[in-house]
Amino acid sequence: MQNLDFDTLPMLFCNGAHINFGQHQFVVALRSGDNIAGFAIPPELMKSMLTTWNEKVAEYEAKFGPIDTTNTASGIESPFMA
Repeated sequence: MQNLDFDTLPMLFCNGAHINFGQHQFVVALRSGDNIAGFAIPPELMKSMLTTWNEKVAEYEAKFGPIDTTNTASGIESPFMA
């Protein structure tokens, strides 16, 4: 994959996610407000993504402290909409 400039990358705030799977793919639905985008992801890529996400979360927590997930079920407000 090409290098990305995260400072100029267009972004949406994700305030919800659902994951399901079939034999040949995982299906991920990401919600941003009232908009939902779905992605079909091959199992091999999903596992690779999970490894990368775990590494990035560990780096984040090492720098900023543990992430409190006790109130993440609902009510997350986008910092872009506050």
